[in-house]
Amino acid sequence: MTEKPSESGEFFHKAERSLRAAIVLAREGLFDDAVSRAYYAVFQAASGALLIRQKRFKSHNGLHAAFAEEFVRDGPFDREMSRILGRLYERRFVGDYGDYREITEDDAARATADAAKFLSRVFELFGLDATRTDP
Repeated sequence: MTEKPSESGEFFHKAERSLRAAIVLAREGLFDDAVSRAYYAVFQAASGALLIRQKRFKSHNGLHAAFAEEFVRDGPFDREMSRILGRLYERRFVGDYGDYREITEDDAARATADAAKFLSRVFELFGLDATRTDP
């Protein structure tokens, strides 16, 4: 019998799938979509981390602020983790809503690298690996 993943584990699974999708989309030249998926990978990983601490959020800004408060202000993460979250949110907004700026191949490459770094650090904090993301 297979054990049902915890709710936080489901967020971590989804984060991992979103990162894989971002990488495929970038490789296929779909840069706007790659950046969007990279952001959601980070958003989902942050959601799972906060859920472990019994915190839930309905807004992006609320989640960003809570992640900074819970995991950055006094550690264990440095400010770069909050910067990644904010930077990817901004780039996703550009890609999704057609701002006058264009998402480039370099933007997509940086977004996927940032998302991979973010997931790696969150997974490491909770003792997870890419094949088992249920705490």
